[in-house]
Amino acid sequence: MEGSLTEKDRHAFAVNARLNLKHASDCLRAAEKNFEIDEYKTSMNRSYYAAFAAMCACNALDGYSSSKHSGVIAHFRQYYIKTGIFSAELSGYITQLEKHRELSDYDLFFEGTREEAGQQLENAKRFFSAVNEYLKPRLKTD
Repeated sequence: MEGSLTEKDRHAFAVNARLNLKHASDCLRAAEKNFEIDEYKTSMNRSYYAAFAAMCACNALDGYSSSKHSGVIAHFRQYYIKTGIFSAELSGYITQLEKHRELSDYDLFFEGTREEAGQQLENAKRFFSAVNEYLKPRLKTD
């Protein structure tokens, strides 16, 4: 597909990636604020979505989009982790973030502790930082 991309395609993919990266940053900031006010379940939700939007930003550069979280994650792991662009450590972050987001959102008996929320916030920060560093030179505007 790379050879068949037009400049218009590349521009549209870059715009999509920038918007997703901005959303990831916003989610990370929200996770931090929720953590500060002891809203641990909401913080874990926002931590996951920070990483999810960061994955969407990378995938957008490929022109890939999916309505399913599993599709976004699978594409990111296949094209960005298995290829060595990012370390396998990021795959572990995805697993932990997703697990805690699902517990926070769907398990009414899950309370979520400060320690758990803090760990997921750190995972999201590391994930976002790695993706942001990778995307920065690729998203420079002319």
